[in-house]
Amino acid sequence: MRWLGKKLTRKLEIGKRKIKDITVGLIAVGFWHKIRKVGKIMLKKIILISALICMIVLLIFVQTGKYTTRSNIVKCADYDHPDDAITAIEASNKTLLVTESETCDNDFTVTVNVNVKFKRGGKWTINDGITVTFNGQIEAGLWQVFEYLGT
Repeated sequence: MRWLGKKLTRKLEIGKRKIKDITVGLIAVGFWHKIRKVGKIMLKKIILISALICMIVLLIFVQTGKYTTRSNIVKCADYDHPDDAITAIEASNKTLLVTESETCDNDFTVTVNVNVKFKRGGKWTINDGITVTFNGQIEAGLWQVFEYLGT
């Protein structure tokens, strides 16, 4: 079997009726079917089933949170300090992506609607006397994400 743009030709037997060949190709958005010597009803059923499969897969991705748009991600590096990024997010549900070392100079609270995601190499350096409160979620691997400068 060859996929991803290649054609797959097979001989099938449906009931008493033999179909000489079916050519099925796969493209990125959904399924494309080219069927020879098959009635219009069979073609409509295959297209309908393919569309339903695509919709189910999309719904699963949306409901599990695997599908996100770029507008849901805010890069911490685009702001002078992490508290500026939190202030810019306001009340919308966003992910704050920390990819490099950032310095926290002011007290601030990460609100419930913000998910802070630390990539490898991303960390917050918290200066002496500064308090950072988390009410939101933190996503990080097994590496240091906070550094405290003080006693």
